[in-house]
Amino acid sequence: MAVLADYVAEKALDATNPKIGARAGAMFTRAVDTRTVLYLLRLRCQLQIERRGPDGRFSPLRSLLAEECLGVAVRGGASPEIMTEDDALSLLTLEPGRNMADGQKVHLVRQALDALPGMEDAFARVAHEQARGLLADHRRVREASDARGLRYDVVPALPVDQIGVYVFMPMASL
Repeated sequence: MAVLADYVAEKALDATNPKIGARAGAMFTRAVDTRTVLYLLRLRCQLQIERRGPDGRFSPLRSLLAEECLGVAVRGGASPEIMTEDDALSLLTLEPGRNMADGQKVHLVRQALDALPGMEDAFARVAHEQARGLLADHRRVREASDARGLRYDVVPALPVDQIGVYVFMPMASL
């Protein structure tokens, strides 16, 4: 499985055969009632750990990097609504409804990419929420291990990396 995953990851960056492991696409589906875009984001956070010295002051002990990928789904066009994480993940299981012409796919993906600058604030809010969650998780683990004299902070690296975009279009009813 690892060999297959490495192959797909390498081919996703290959411009000569974009269909293998593509990080952009569009499809018609009966499962959405309005244009919905799933942005695949890579979030990086700096976990900073400080230790209290004998003088009571904190000094840097180490800095760690936490990295995760997540999907952020946006429904609608004029005033887009960010969907819940569970709803965003459910988009990955949708069945295509019918074929879409390559030119239309390119147009829809281009529209989604053109909307990225307007999404930066929303993506930053998501990154800060994820950083707060990571900090809370880290504190719980450290408290459970009875670590004392340490202080933690998690800072998201902004802007987040946008590494994929998938557009889901509703099917016209007959």
